[in-house]
Formats: sequence, C-alpha cells, structure tokens
Amino acid sequence: MTDAVIDGRKDLLQPLRHICRHFIDDHIDERGVIWNQNFDHETPVDYSTVDAPMVHLMAAGKLLAGEGDDLGHELLGICRQQAEHLLARGFDFPTEGEPCSDEGSIACAAWALARSYNELQEPDGAWLSLAQDLLAYHNKMRLSGVDIRLDGSSVRFWETMYESNDWGPSINAGHGWSLWHAHAHMEVFRATSNFEDLWQAWRATLCVASKMKSDGSFPPCFTPDPIPALPHDDAWGGPARRHEGRMSSAMYGPGYPECSSMSSMHLFLIAPRLWYHTSGWDPKTGRVVNGRIEGDRFIPHTALPCQNLCLGSTPNPGVLYTGLAHEVMMGGELHTTSIGELQG
Repeated sequence: MTDAVIDGRKDLLQPLRHICRHFIDDHIDERGVIWNQNFDHETPVDYSTVDAPMVHLMAAGKLLAGEGDDLGHELLGICRQQAEHLLARGFDFPTEGEPCSDEGSIACAAWALARSYNELQEPDGAWLSLAQDLLAYHNKMRLSGVDIRLDGSSVRFWETMYESNDWGPSINAGHGWSLWHAHAHMEVFRATSNFEDLWQAWRATLCVASKMKSDGSFPPCFTPDPIPALPHDDAWGGPARRHEGRMSSAMYGPGYPECSSMSSMHLFLIAPRLWYHTSGWDPKTGRVVNGRIEGDRFIPHTALPCQNLCLGSTPNPGVLYTGLAHEVMMGGELHTTSIGELQG
C-alpha cells in the first residue's frame, strides 16, 4: 500500500493511516514490541520478526512524515524502540510461539536492524553489528551448490505442507521466504559496500526466481528430497479439508509441488527493487552480480541506469561507486567509458 501511494494512489493514504493506527493501538506495546494473539485464550506472542513488520512500518512512517502527518513521526519513533528491542533480544528468536531458532525470524531480525541503521536518524552502530552477527549465524542454514534451485536458499521444511497441502515436511529450497535474507544482506551492503553481502543477496534472488513458470506462477518450492513425506492430517483442519489433488502415497524423486503459491511470493514482487540501480563485479573471483562480461567490458543489467556499482577486488576492494554507469573496462586499473562522477 505504501508503494501504491508513492506511485500516485493518494486515495490509499487514509486506509494506510487506519491500518497503521490499528497496528499501534492493538499490537504494539509501550516498548515498541509487536504482539499477536489469535484467540482470547492464547498467550500473546512476540511477532516483531514474524516477517519484518518494522520494515513496512518504517516505510509507512517515512511516507506519512513526508506528508506532514504526525502519525509518521510516531511510527518512526516506534521503529527506533523496536530496533532497541531487537538489540536487547539478541540471539532469541521467538516466532509464532515456537521454541526454536527459526531461520526466518533470524533473517527478519537482521533485515529490520540493518534497515533501521540505514533509514532512521542518528542510527546506533550496534544495530548494524548485530545484523551482521545474525547473518553470519543464519548462513549456517543456507544451502550451497551448483543447482540454482538450491544455491543461496534458506533451509525450510514445512511450507510444502502448509502452502500446498500436497507434500508433507521436506526440504523447501528456493522458498519465497528466502528473500528475507536477500533483503537483509542488501541492507548490510548498503551500509558497508561489502561485495560479499551483495553476492549473497543476488544468489538468494536468483534461487527464488528460478521457480517461476512461463505463465508467471510459482510452486511453493523445489524439494531435493527423494521421498517427500505426506501431509499431516491436521495441517489444514483435518481429513475433512483434504483437497482432491492431495498426495495419497509418497513419490520418488525431487521436484515441485503441483499447486501455485503466492503466500510467500509477495516478497518477489518487491525483490526487483533491489536491483533497479545496483550491480557488481569481482574480477578476482569472477563473480558477476546483475550484469555480464562481454569482451573487455562489464555491462550492468539494471532496469534503470546503474547508480551503484560495487567492485569486489580491484581497484579498490569493497568500495561502492555511485554515479551513472553503463560499462566498466576490465584491467589492473578502473577504466570507464560512461560513468558519471565517481565517489568512493
């Protein structure tokens, strides 16, 4: 909704205000912690990193503050409280009441903290430091390999059951939630110009994008498991809610659940924004991000003119160049044919 307003849908400003006010009044306490309670008999659960609500509240806050609305400034103040809450919470990752180190909660905590560092006034360096530590921890739960359907994905195991009701728990590679850590790495890259973070964001984006079918639909994931488990009967309310296509016997061989799922793929709708202006190249390792090598030139593949160019090893490792870039000549020095004013 925030993006729609930015794109000209001013008629959505008032509904956006109502949603934000509801969030503040019904789900956020005086410390800035976000709580969820589905039923009266349930204990409220810390939902601060179930998805990344702070990131979206921050976007709404900046938009409304720009409109001169006091609600926007209130939201930005709450986001600062949330960042401090996550800093104090450290390596505790509650998620939907489950007592586990959920990879999604870890990635979303890193995303929220790094985003706060980049977007809020007078940022605390401890936010960025913890975001980097969280990503280093999270990277232990990331798949690597030569198969683009797996490489760069976070490891998840239950969405095949809850999103498709076809397969039971199995490795969910390239699931849409993998874009949480792509966004987190991109925010750390924005703060540090570290090529490795740019590379990890790119790997995760490509892994998720590889599942798109020709008609634009997405299966929930790719699973490499030889024999995926069958769905649990209670996954969606018991046997009465089983649909006709539900698997009744285990299959052999890796593949994709048949259904198309968008419950997590809303993240893919905003992922392209990561790459509108940003590209990168590391001549030493041969890694190319959002571009290609053609002869003696590096050519960015940005949708809009490249404004952020990160060179990984030469001439200045880890330096982010800003300007209008179309091609960079390879060699021991930086040779450019059409880059605007460079700033390191």
